[in-house]
Amino acid sequence: NNYFQLETLVDAIGGKWQYHYAPAIKYREGKYGTGVAVSRKGAECYHIPIPTPEGSEDRVVAVMEYDDYVIASTHLNGSQPDQIKIITAAMKERYGNSEKPVFLGGDMNATPTSQMMNEFRKDWVVLSKTSDATVFDRPVCIDYVLQFKNKAAIAKVTDSQVITEANAGSM
Repeated sequence: NNYFQLETLVDAIGGKWQYHYAPAIKYREGKYGTGVAVSRKGAECYHIPIPTPEGSEDRVVAVMEYDDYVIASTHLNGSQPDQIKIITAAMKERYGNSEKPVFLGGDMNATPTSQMMNEFRKDWVVLSKTSDATVFDRPVCIDYVLQFKNKAAIAKVTDSQVITEANAGSM
């Protein structure tokens, strides 16, 4: 697109959120990647590059670290479980012995029982509901919120929903 979608979103909700964009590839005279927006300032931002085999698009994880938690976002290729090893290794190195909870959300392009999600479950807990479809054109869940298994307590999920429509907004 010819505009910075994450910045446009943050501006549309008042511009007070901190955001971090991590580009993965060049695309249509711009860049394509992943972003995170949080209604809190003061994060240390970085990204984890995920190179992929020839013929596939490189991926990336955008990370925002606060004093008391970490939030990250990604968009993965559902047929490449090796991506999880890269993400998990980076998180183990930085947060393996930490009591700080680490959350990862995104479009994993993988069904709940796929090899890829089984690989995630070795070191991550799936917090989101997986029984509902998360995109309109596929009858399954492919989008998730996960928590890294380190020394932090696992978050107690009190509700989990899938947004099925937006009733307001325009570009």
